[in-house]
Amino acid sequence: MPQRKPPMPDLSQEQFRALVEAGLVPLRRYLEICAARGWKPAV
Repeated sequence: MPQRKPPMPDLSQEQFRALVEAGLVPLRRYLEICAARGWKPAV
């Protein structure tokens, strides 16, 4: 079953981090977005 990924919302890294902590974004997805955007993940 292929995993469907929603398009990347235009959020800041801090906003993504808050979503991860709230359980709304999987950590793996956050790391992928960080890598795609050249961010250093703050895990």
